Amino acid sequence: IQIASGSIGENGIGFVYSMDAFGDMLGGIIFSFLFVFLFSPLKNLYIIMMLNILFIAGMSLFEKISIKPKAAVLVIILPFLILGFMLKPIERGLIKREWHGFDVLGVKSSLYGDLLITKYGSTYSLYENGIMAFTFPFRMDSEESVHFPLLESKSVERVLVIGSGVRGLLSEILKYPVREIDYLELDPALINFVKQYLSVSDRRALSDTR
Repeated sequence: IQIASGSIGENGIGFVYSMDAFGDMLGGIIFSFLFVFLFSPLKNLYIIMMLNILFIAGMSLFEKISIKPKAAVLVIILPFLILGFMLKPIERGLIKREWHGFDVLGVKSSLYGDLLITKYGSTYSLYENGIMAFTFPFRMDSEESVHFPLLESKSVERVLVIGSGVRGLLSEILKYPVREIDYLELDPALINFVKQYLSVSDRRALSDTR
C-alpha cells in the first residue's frame, strides 16, 4: 500500500484493493480451467507457493533497503526453485508411504478427483479419492449383475449402465442381442486410465459400435 500510495498518489489504496480483487478473479479462472487439468495437487500447491514467493521478492526489490537484505531474499528463493525439480520423487514417496503394502500401478488426477489403481495377484482395484470403486476382473460379480435381470426379460434392446461398466459389465451385456448400450461414467478420465489394465474381451467391449 505504501508503494502504491507513493507512486500513484491518493488513490493508491483503492488501486491496490481493485488489483487484489482482479487478481482473485483471474487466479480462480486460471486455476479452475487450466491448472486443475494440467497439474497434480502437489504441483498446483508448488506453483501457487512460488508465485507468492516471487511476488513478495519482487515487492522487496522496490523497497528502499540495502543490498544485503535483497541478496538474502534471493538466497531464500533458491531452495524453493530447486524443490521444483524434486516434485516427482516427492510425489512417488508420498504415494508409496500412503499406500504402504499395496502394489500401486498408476495414479491420475482429474477434474473430479484422484484415481489410483493397485494390483494384487491377478486382480486390479481402482480407488477414487482413496475409496475403492471396484475390483476387476471379477467375473462372478459381473455375471450376477447382468444375467439375473436380463434373463428375466424376453427381449432387451437398449441397456443403460451407470458407472463401473469397464469392470466386466459391458462384455457380459454384449453376450445378448442388444441393439444399443448407453454407458455413463461421472469421470471420463476413468475409462482411459483403466483401459490398459482390462482383459481383451473388456477392451473389445469398449470399442463395440453398439
